[in-house]
Amino acid sequence: MSILNFIVAQIDLEKVPLTLNNEKIIKVIENGKKIDSTNIADVNLIAKNDKELVSAVWLKNLQSLQDFATSPEHLNFMFSDMNKMITGIWTSQINIDSIYEAKAFTHAFIFGIKNLTGFFEWEIHAYIQAMKELPGDIFSGNSLEQRDIFRAGGIVLLNADQKKIFEKQLSILNKKYQNIVSITNISFVEIIHLKN
Repeated sequence: MSILNFIVAQIDLEKVPLTLNNEKIIKVIENGKKIDSTNIADVNLIAKNDKELVSAVWLKNLQSLQDFATSPEHLNFMFSDMNKMITGIWTSQINIDSIYEAKAFTHAFIFGIKNLTGFFEWEIHAYIQAMKELPGDIFSGNSLEQRDIFRAGGIVLLNADQKKIFEKQLSILNKKYQNIVSITNISFVEIIHLKN
């Protein structure tokens, strides 16, 4: 079973406009691309929307996660510049059993279902299972740590043709699972860099 490690950072837009021609953003993205050279991550994704910058890596196992977490490339990406321009962050490590296949992905949908009492495990799994019926390649599962802020989560990779259909069908799905959606963090982003 592989591990998906994702980070969703909310950028302080008063300090740093989140545009691809901003020097500070360019530097952070270039630092993120250096993760490619570690040979620890099987897949390295960087993406953004108007407010958030996202990093996601696919790792072989727990040892790979530990090696990644302490790698100079990851630490440089997180702490040299990005930590100075964010107002908030949410992150998780997810056990996934789907195998990544390289395709012409253009967008990503990231979600984290919070670890709160009063919500049934079967509801969470039913929501994720229903999401697997939507367009795109989904990588999802339970959090690696039971005490994680998130109980489960994942990422859906989409191509340009799938994006609108996914958004429409997800909207319908979310009405059915409002209980779970109410405790779910989401981020819909455009892919800037995807290396495997």
